Amino acid sequence: MQAGSSTQKAEFDSYMKDIKEKSPEGWKWLDRIPPHQWALAHDSGLRYGVMMIDRKALFAVCRSFQKVAMTGGVMLLFSEMKDAFDVSFSCSRGSLHRGDVYTENVMRKFQESLIGSGAYVVTPLESDAFQVSGPSERVSMRHLMEKYKEYKECIVELNDSTCTCGKFQRKRFPCLHALAVFQKMKINPLPYVDDCYSVESYYKTYEATFSPVPEMSAWPEASGVPTLFPHVIAPPPLKVSGISLSDQS
Repeated sequence: MQAGSSTQKAEFDSYMKDIKEKSPEGWKWLDRIPPHQWALAHDSGLRYGVMMIDRKALFAVCRSFQKVAMTGGVMLLFSEMKDAFDVSFSCSRGSLHRGDVYTENVMRKFQESLIGSGAYVVTPLESDAFQVSGPSERVSMRHLMEKYKEYKECIVELNDSTCTCGKFQRKRFPCLHALAVFQKMKINPLPYVDDCYSVESYYKTYEATFSPVPEMSAWPEASGVPTLFPHVIAPPPLKVSGISLSDQS
């Protein structure tokens, strides 16, 4: 829903007003729920912009054992998950030993964003606030079309780590507008990156250990779960040469 995925409060209010006009009952139902529980514009960045699960990626591993019985599929999925955790744990431990502060993917994304942010025009306002607009004329039309959503006038406030585009506070990671300010003011942007992107947090996520799945004979018996059998459907009467045997009797 557009109201829930909106990152700006003014935009959220506009969508809610539209809902109220088109569906008063729907608006009343939504109005009973505190907005911080379902709207990005009011969640103070707690969801970091994550609104859905990539089901295709989540269940991709299941394709390799589609014809396996349910019990075997669960055990294989558990094994795949354990292997994935082991690989991620090993990689994060290596990064910690090398002294990396942020993960490789984060740093790559960071460098790509720095290149794109150079197209903006930054105008200082007051109280560590900056107006960011653009792009500059040197940006190619193709690049403009690819990034058209980013090129709009925004206000960045460094004291609050916010931008009116909503991405800075939602993702806890500097948006292109904030990076443009950092470049102009020659400020190190890394202190504005949330700790959730650090190698240490990544390491703690995957340091959990998995106990091996015991043999099926050691599984506890399920209790209190009703056994549901399908309805018994009587087979149709036998026929010989189109004549039912029940008619002959």
